[in-house]
Amino acid sequence: MALFGPVVRPMSSALEVFVLLIGRRCFVSDLNFWYPVRIHSSLRDPSTMPSLPSGISLLVDFAFKLAFANPKHSGPLIALLNAILELEVPIVDIELLNPFNEKDFQDAKLSVLDIKARDAHGALFNIEMQLTSSEGLVKRMVFYSCSLYVGQLLEGQYYTELRPAYTICLLDDVLWSEERECHHRFRFEDSRTGRVLAETIEVHFLELPKYNKNAIELASASAIENWVYLLRHAQEYSIEELRSLFPSAEYRSVINTVEEIQMKTEYRELYDSRQKAQLDEAWRLAAAEKKGRQEGRQEGRQEGESIGRVKTYQELLGDRITPDEELSRMSSEQLTSTISDLQSRLRKRNA
Repeated sequence: MALFGPVVRPMSSALEVFVLLIGRRCFVSDLNFWYPVRIHSSLRDPSTMPSLPSGISLLVDFAFKLAFANPKHSGPLIALLNAILELEVPIVDIELLNPFNEKDFQDAKLSVLDIKARDAHGALFNIEMQLTSSEGLVKRMVFYSCSLYVGQLLEGQYYTELRPAYTICLLDDVLWSEERECHHRFRFEDSRTGRVLAETIEVHFLELPKYNKNAIELASASAIENWVYLLRHAQEYSIEELRSLFPSAEYRSVINTVEEIQMKTEYRELYDSRQKAQLDEAWRLAAAEKKGRQEGRQEGRQEGESIGRVKTYQELLGDRITPDEELSRMSSEQLTSTISDLQSRLRKRNA
């Protein structure tokens, strides 16, 4: 016996009805009487009923880290890093330095939850999922990469022991709208000769919305195009459809994770909480940017927009609002630096 409902019957003045399946017979009730009705043969067999989309987005940091920072299944992270970096010697083994920990997600505080790892040769990797671009994002990624590189050298060690450091930002937003390129790779290079200081520091930005492959094209798409499609569209397909679209072994564990979040109550609750926190943070930043631009236009001067943004961020942080005359005396460089610092504090205030 299975009970489905409530639903609204057409032309019934919003009357609630319930459907009861008993064997091959179907009855509809308006809470006063059960009426036998015919049911389409395709609905008698549950296996023929359409599958629902997973509803789980891998862009939410909880899902992303559970899928790619699982010490029992390092294959997806290895495959993703190889697809992004395209190293001459592919990564074959990796050690997670901050594996998935459910406790990291059990409060409402929103902090950056990246994935740090080291391969068999000592190279270091930091990979981060970001939903929106913001002031200071590029500099923060550069800072993280430099910290990763410098932090590996202990007292008494030699510089020759330093290993490459790679920082990767997967961004579900457009950072450089004037360019069509999706994947931006930055490293130390002589601007005149092209000589590269290899095996030092690299910073990668992947603007995910610029990848435009559709499901039909996945069979002939590159590895990174397949990964981006899965990251951005997992929520639109059922688990069965995802397994059909991505049959290779490297995707299997990630799809299993999507199914696990979908089915496991405590995981779904943590997922929903993190998704809401990320969306709220994106909304706050967008609202601050918009309000800053509006106040800037009212100032009627070139630096007015920056002044408005400083005051908006200070208001969000509960800081003392700096008077306009004091802000007006600051150079454009000082204003930019102040904005960057305030944005950083806004993101980390709940960390």
